[in-house]
Formats: sequence, structure tokens, C-alpha cells
Amino acid sequence: MDDDLIQGFHTLELPWKENKKCVSCIPEGEYKIGLWNTQKFPNTFEIKNVPNRTNILIHKGNFNTNTLGCVLLGLDKKDLNQDGLLDITDSGEAMDHLNELIRDLISEGEDAFIKIRSN
Repeated sequence: MDDDLIQGFHTLELPWKENKKCVSCIPEGEYKIGLWNTQKFPNTFEIKNVPNRTNILIHKGNFNTNTLGCVLLGLDKKDLNQDGLLDITDSGEAMDHLNELIRDLISEGEDAFIKIRSN
């Protein structure tokens, strides 16, 4: 699931571990996206109706250590910290683009969805 594309963006998630909270990516499927805005995660999005999970966000981050089950968004992947794992690049820019694409639509009552699938 860590190479899905959202409108040409790359994503990074945890590996599949039976949908366990804080250690697993979410199950494959199509999910509605809602607005999420807190002090910790301003101008982000919530992936809604994930079975047995809550507060799954699409947010900024570069490394797998930046997620506890959420989806990190970026423009490319490469090993930024030389640990042998692919990381997400340009996450802030990618989130800005996603905000431009769908924030107004959701605010006006339109539905937006994300499709999660494995490689």
C-alpha cells in the first residue's frame, strides 16, 4: 500500500499487520475523505469509515516513523535518511496541492474519496 498514487502523489503507510491500531496500514477499499483541522494536524484530511479504526489521517511526513497508521503524502520516494527504506519527499508541497484540489469541494458538500489498494 505504500506506493498508491493520489492524483499523481505518492503515499507511505505502515505494512499490513491485520489492521491493528497504530502498527498497520488500513484495509484495501474506497473511503470517503473529510476535512480535519487540529493544532497538531492543521489543514489535513480524515479517511472516514475505516473498519475498526478511527482518526486515520492523510498528513505530512517523510518517514515511516511519522505515522501510526495514517497515510503520508508526498511527490516522490527515496531513501532520505539512508536506512534502506523508501521515504516520502516534498510532503508539505504535496499536501498544499491536495488542499487546492479538494478542500473547497468538501467544504461545499461534495464528496471526495480515496482508493487504497496494495501493489
